Amino acid sequence: MEEGIQTALDNANISWKNEAEKRIFWLLKHKKHFTSEDVLDYLDALKIKTHNNRALGGVFRYFNKHGFIKPYGYTQAVRSSRHKAPIRVWESTVFKEENEVI
Repeated sequence: MEEGIQTALDNANISWKNEAEKRIFWLLKHKKHFTSEDVLDYLDALKIKTHNNRALGGVFRYFNKHGFIKPYGYTQAVRSSRHKAPIRVWESTVFKEENEVI
């Protein structure tokens, strides 16, 4: 599984990857908890696609490895493509209450 995520990340559309990273940086500062759906919804709104959304796992892995986020728990997916499967909730380690955007 890890190898598949890395391969997807290595082959991801560079604009998609850059925008995903920018959105996670924004979420880090403005939301204490967030999921991959918060990032994918943003990318969908920009109409930026990549061949395999599993690449987002590699982006989240980078932020986790460098201490910007940590696993918080799970929630039920909202996106229809995920069929209400459990998805990871991430907690920002740099969030400050006064920056929260709802």
